Amino acid sequence: MRQRSTQRRGTLVKRSLQIIASLALAGVGWVLLEDSEGLTAAETFPRGEDAANIVARFDGVAVTEEEVMAAAERELVELDRQRRQLISNTARQVVHQRLIAAEAESRGLTPEDLVATEGYDDLVSRLERKYRVEYMTGLDTLAMNRSAGPEDAGS
Repeated sequence: MRQRSTQRRGTLVKRSLQIIASLALAGVGWVLLEDSEGLTAAETFPRGEDAANIVARFDGVAVTEEEVMAAAERELVELDRQRRQLISNTARQVVHQRLIAAEAESRGLTPEDLVATEGYDDLVSRLERKYRVEYMTGLDTLAMNRSAGPEDAGS
C-alpha cells in the first residue's frame, strides 16, 4: 500500500512538472518568437527529437525541459504535500460537521448551540470516540486519485 501511494505521488509530481514545462514553453516561446526578427517557429526551434526537450532558446543557448523540471521540483513537491494535507483536513471537517449535526439533532439543539455549550474540540473528540470514527489511511490515496488522469486511476 505504501509503495502504491509513493508511486502515485511520483506520478503526480511528474505530471505537475510536465505541466510546468509546457507552460514555460508556451510563455517563453511566445516571447522569443516576438523577438525573433521575423523568423518562423520552424526557423527558431529545431524539429524532431531535439525539439521535444527544448522549451526556450536565446542567443543560441537552449533551455531544456529537464532544467525547467529540476528548477520547479522542490516547489511542486511542497504544493503536492499541501494539497494532500488540505484533502485530509477537509475530510475530517466533513466528518466533524456530520457528527455535530447528528448529535445536535438527537438532543433537539442546533449545531451552533451544541458547539457553544460544549466547545468544538472537546465535542468533536468525544463524538469521535462515541461513534468510533476511523480515519482511513487512504486519505492520501484519495488525494492522489483525484489528481490522476484516467490512465493513472487504475494503477
